[in-house]
Amino acid sequence: RAVSATLPERGRRLASRPAAPFLGSVGGYLSEEEQAAEFKRLAAAYPSWLAPPETVGRSRQGRPIWLLCASRDLLGCRPSRQAGDERGGKPAVLYTALLHAREPASLACLLHFLRALLHSAEEGDPGAAELLSRRKLLFLPSLNPDGWAWNERRWPRGGGMKRKNGLRTCSRRSADDQITDGVDLNRNFGFQWGYTQEAGSS
Repeated sequence: RAVSATLPERGRRLASRPAAPFLGSVGGYLSEEEQAAEFKRLAAAYPSWLAPPETVGRSRQGRPIWLLCASRDLLGCRPSRQAGDERGGKPAVLYTALLHAREPASLACLLHFLRALLHSAEEGDPGAAELLSRRKLLFLPSLNPDGWAWNERRWPRGGGMKRKNGLRTCSRRSADDQITDGVDLNRNFGFQWGYTQEAGSS
């Protein structure tokens, strides 16, 4: 709090700071098991702002694909199979990370943003509370759990360079060459995925 008094008046300041981020065991990044524990910890710590993690699918190798939903009073965050679902009535923003398994900083940044936002909302920051009142924020923090699990197994201290998923493909140069094997998920969206007349991808 003493530091904030020395900051210039322009710009936005948070009333307080969230706790230091949890450092994971894979070169400082969260392992697959640590990710699941952190998602559950955040939902328990901020029950008015973050719904419990939900599995929305499975990877090729059967690992869960987690969805986190943040919204004031959890409006629009209930699974659609439950009564009273309001997902369709509130604009949503989607945040993703770990599409390339060798880019764990994407997950670290996403979790830092989520932690800071939840902490600010809980502390009464009007900007954070307004954002979560007007939108539901959907987080898919690990889109490539198979690739990350491979890096975690092969390089437990961090630095694994596999970016693709766990699909066996013909790109192997030898029986033990698995780093080039798989599908680069970032290169496999359908033609004109997300396309509109004004903008989009091809």
